Amino acid sequence: MDQNRLTYLFGRHIAGDATTAEINEFNALVQDAQYSAQLISLIDTLLYDIPGDKGLPEDRITAVLSNITQVSARPGRRVIMHRWRWAAAVALLVVAGYAGYLLLQTGKRSAPSLSLADQRGSINKAVLTLGNGDTLILDDDNNRVINLQSGKLVQRGGQLQHMTGNTTGAPVINTLTTPAGGQYKVILPDSSVVWLNAASSLQYPDHFNGPQRRITLVGEACFEVHAAASQPFIVQTALQDVIVLGTAFNVNAYANEFKVVTTLQSGAVKVCMPGSTSGQILHPGEQAVNTVQQPLPAVSMVTATDAMAWRDGLFVFDNTDIPTVMRVLERWYNVRVSYEGGVPDVHFTGQVARSGSLSDVLQMLTQISHVHFRLIKANNESGQDVIQVLNK
Repeated sequence: MDQNRLTYLFGRHIAGDATTAEINEFNALVQDAQYSAQLISLIDTLLYDIPGDKGLPEDRITAVLSNITQVSARPGRRVIMHRWRWAAAVALLVVAGYAGYLLLQTGKRSAPSLSLADQRGSINKAVLTLGNGDTLILDDDNNRVINLQSGKLVQRGGQLQHMTGNTTGAPVINTLTTPAGGQYKVILPDSSVVWLNAASSLQYPDHFNGPQRRITLVGEACFEVHAAASQPFIVQTALQDVIVLGTAFNVNAYANEFKVVTTLQSGAVKVCMPGSTSGQILHPGEQAVNTVQQPLPAVSMVTATDAMAWRDGLFVFDNTDIPTVMRVLERWYNVRVSYEGGVPDVHFTGQVARSGSLSDVLQMLTQISHVHFRLIKANNESGQDVIQVLNK
């Protein structure tokens, strides 16, 4: 379809002259990834490139953008953020991190004073602690090759790759740690790929020469495991072991969540009690949840890509309560959370761009839920910003 058609329909929609058929056609187009960049340009022009005295009233702009993003509050205090069917790269710009921000910030661009949590640098950052105690600072800036007794470490483009050399000696355990607000990709000595989420740590050997490939996770990671039927891959957490032959899956094992959630995208894994080899086999699309009170996994069908969406730059919530949402923000923006007037009884479903500033995310949550937040800038004592959740 000619891209001029989208421009025409957008103009008709903005002016309030679109027919029902044209509105339906427009709504179908905005869910097509090939028109995403053009839609963003049209929205940007609408808000910022038209002089204020010639533009539309703010309430009209807000109404149109609300219809485009389809953000609404449903009965029962279950807040819905429309789940776009665009590609993740488009969602980064349009879902909440861009369009949701524009709903709240119509008018001229400004440069407000940023809190520490809003001053976002590179997200690819971690510390690697080698078995001998040496530490390496990992980020986007350094491209280097480090020679080790067991092989080489290649740091390039925000990822670390282990290239195995001498594997005759006893394995040495390395520890990869990400700070709050950081994540990092590592290619293990067996060519398995791990994306480590914020405030997490991964322990793994510098080579795998035994009957198992065993690693230890605290926090959250997404895995694409290199198949080796004779050498099962095992992810060890506080509450469960995940035994893998070759697959893609996500494990959320943050200590303050008091549960371990394993979500399988492809292949097959077995979720076991720590140290056991018998357990529950998961199939693609299944999720197992273990708690201290319920050591045997509770298994359900889910949208597996939602659990792995953080790797692609998105927070995805599915009927998620406020405390859980706030813990996610704590880890990503390196903040603390306090509640004034109790914890609001609100649940969220939808997705939010991790690339947006904390202020933007909180403003969007307020817009769709009517829960208000106060962001208190860090002082010299705490070193962290504080989100106050106001239950009024």
